[in-house]
Amino acid sequence: MSKKRTGKLHRVIRRHKLMTGIIMADIIILIIVLTVSACERDRHLRLISQQAAARWQGGDTSYAQVSVFYPEDGGVGLSEIKGIENSINSQLYEDSNMTAAGRTWIDAYSYKTSLDIRFDTTTVTATTYCVGGDYFQFHNIKLYSGNYFDPEDTDYFKVILDTDMAWTLFGSKNVQGMKCWIGDYIFTVEGVVDSSTSDMEQQAYGNYNAIYIPIGAIGKMGVSEDTDISENIKATCYEVVLPNPIQNYGYNVVAEACGITVQSDEEKQESKSSLSFGGAEIVENSSRFDILKLYKSAMSRKYQDMITSGITYPFWENVARYETHRSERILIFLTVLMILPIATACYIVYLLWKYKSVPFRILWSKLMDKREQRLVQSYERRLQEKRPEEHPEEA
Repeated sequence: MSKKRTGKLHRVIRRHKLMTGIIMADIIILIIVLTVSACERDRHLRLISQQAAARWQGGDTSYAQVSVFYPEDGGVGLSEIKGIENSINSQLYEDSNMTAAGRTWIDAYSYKTSLDIRFDTTTVTATTYCVGGDYFQFHNIKLYSGNYFDPEDTDYFKVILDTDMAWTLFGSKNVQGMKCWIGDYIFTVEGVVDSSTSDMEQQAYGNYNAIYIPIGAIGKMGVSEDTDISENIKATCYEVVLPNPIQNYGYNVVAEACGITVQSDEEKQESKSSLSFGGAEIVENSSRFDILKLYKSAMSRKYQDMITSGITYPFWENVARYETHRSERILIFLTVLMILPIATACYIVYLLWKYKSVPFRILWSKLMDKREQRLVQSYERRLQEKRPEEHPEEA
């Protein structure tokens, strides 16, 4: 065999080995991508505070969950919340998104503080979540015993303990109906919620005792009976679940009701920044894990790690932000991994087309046969149409 033919044979063998290695690498990559995707697919569904829209919606109507976060020194009062609710109601009614029966939408509001709670001689400083509206519809924390607050109940002096607090204060977790004191006011234990969470949620929640009280209790404590409690309360988190018939409808309705100016994608692109300098921040929870949003968020990651507003996020939002960042990193990682399989597939298609391989020849032949058949049929139809004109006497 000549040196020329031997060299050509060696090149063919090396190319064959290279392609075999690349294809094997592609198969391994695809297995990794499919495995990671399967493991991560439903991970965000474990975040119960981000699934309020899914729990609320029924039928064919699509719903969105939207959250508004305020700086600690610039929360929203109860009277302002009433104005926001009226604005949302008016907009939904105007756009024919109100149902005839039942509630069309729900909301909740809350803020975090610290209070001393005591029973007999035991006094414990508790992280206190002052909550209003349908708070436990949004944060469906597992009940260990008892009940959640009734949003329509005007008895503000009730408390829900987490299991750590119940054990620290009473030495038991079955304490529904027990009495305790916050300041000079007696509170009745309405229920106990499970404080056992995942590692990340535990980090955000904190290793401390926590309680939940109606937000109206803060307004009533230390004031006379005829005082307007709405002026003593400033919620730093306002949450809504409402109809979302088209993309961003619910988001825009809440933003307008809260007086928040929303930047368009073009304006964000022009400013090349997603930073928020003061004021409220609005988030659409129900779509934050959509692939397209994750890609867009990943592109502005360098800005999102900078904190320029005075907002302190509640523990459930911190967990959601961690999971969002994690999903972005995994999505980018999988995208980079897929570059080689996609490039290989494109190259194989190119080779098949270039060298007219069997699959392409068969496909091309079938297409040409179909085209020729259509041309023949079209020609025969034209001939039949012309015959009566050329031989009128036969007609």
